[in-house]
Amino acid sequence: MKSWVIIGGGYRGILAAYLLAKAHCNVTLIERSESLGGVMNAQEWSGFYLDNGCHLFDNFSDEMTDIMFDLMDGNIIPVNVVYASVTEGVKKDGMAIPDYTFLERTAQQQILYEVVEAATTKPQNEATLEDLLSHRFGPTLAKHLATAGRKIFGVDASKLDSEAFLSTPFGRIRIVPDDMGLVLKESPALDERIAASSQDDPLKYYRHQATKYPYRNFYPRGKGMRTFCEKSLDCLQRLGVKVIFGETAANLSVNQAKLRITLTNGKEQEADRVLWTTDAGRLAEILFHENSLDSLEHKVPMVLYFFKCKEEQVGAYTYIHDYSEDTQIFRASTPGSYGQQIDAEGNSYVCFEVPATVRQELWADPDQYLNEIWREGENLGIVQGQLPVEHTVVRLPVSYKPPKVGYGHAREELLLRVRGFSDRITVAHQTAFSKVGILESLKALQES
Repeated sequence: MKSWVIIGGGYRGILAAYLLAKAHCNVTLIERSESLGGVMNAQEWSGFYLDNGCHLFDNFSDEMTDIMFDLMDGNIIPVNVVYASVTEGVKKDGMAIPDYTFLERTAQQQILYEVVEAATTKPQNEATLEDLLSHRFGPTLAKHLATAGRKIFGVDASKLDSEAFLSTPFGRIRIVPDDMGLVLKESPALDERIAASSQDDPLKYYRHQATKYPYRNFYPRGKGMRTFCEKSLDCLQRLGVKVIFGETAANLSVNQAKLRITLTNGKEQEADRVLWTTDAGRLAEILFHENSLDSLEHKVPMVLYFFKCKEEQVGAYTYIHDYSEDTQIFRASTPGSYGQQIDAEGNSYVCFEVPATVRQELWADPDQYLNEIWREGENLGIVQGQLPVEHTVVRLPVSYKPPKVGYGHAREELLLRVRGFSDRITVAHQTAFSKVGILESLKALQES
């Protein structure tokens, strides 16, 4: 039986441990904190379990949903998601990604022409996110998307590596009304680029691969994402995974046919293979005493505003994305409602996510923005009424880490050096951002 040590117990580590254990491997999972899940783990406050932002699970495919059900032992709540987006100040229901159907007809026609041209043109060298967006959608739409990108990341697309695309919601963009979009999506090349709303039929684009369950989204029952983390630990241990908390790798060495992992407490683990699912720069420090990636990561701090409010103050939306640069909130969500966390007094909670990269005053003193954030939530339709008395603010020094220009090249060089040290150390792809993307990247590693 092949033995694996997995470094990092976040979502990637959990999923990797599950897949390897199901493949009858001997798995040890090492996590430096005292619980699994990383930023996915909810924290207790005023009778609620607060997620770090909006977390939902997609019924993307039977395979994906079966895994999540198994990890959570069936402790799920089906969620009928209601969403909207605000793009350059214009709100559109039924679309969570940027929606440019508000543009004048001539602008829409120009964008559509450029998108069709891009879809039929051989891909070019794309060093930056700006390059990739232009080659994927054409220059006009790329300029609009750069504005949305600055709202999320606080930096121009020209400063980010093309790999940063995987950390954006820009895979498909709505540029024409749905009747026209559905016709265009019959072309596979355009289907990859053009979005049409599925709010009226959430499984419209997934029914061929999501055949078992009648709903598009679901969520952990009970303690929010804390339930996912706790139940995942139970599931992994049932599968025979050994989980070590409060430690991480301090050194890696080759011991004949085995890899030896020395932990921070001095104890050692041996394995046939090591899967590194956390910061690859830390691996570089351990093996080569340098971190070539740290300066090539654009770290985006996030301020999370949580308000305890009456259930009747909470609107019907599950979440809304606001891509406009002149507002503070990027994403507003109602996890207290869709997670069925309602206390005996009829209170629930809402969450507002505010990127703070270019808003240093907000980071330094977030409470001075309470009224402004609440009023933005009202304008979005997430909440209504007076500012609640109870609130809490969580500051995350790092939420996203989109790669800067040159990251992809530096990462490939690092992977070559790692393979030169030992071809039995595998580094999980860190830029894959969505839960589905992470699953696909881990399956690719497993198959290789």
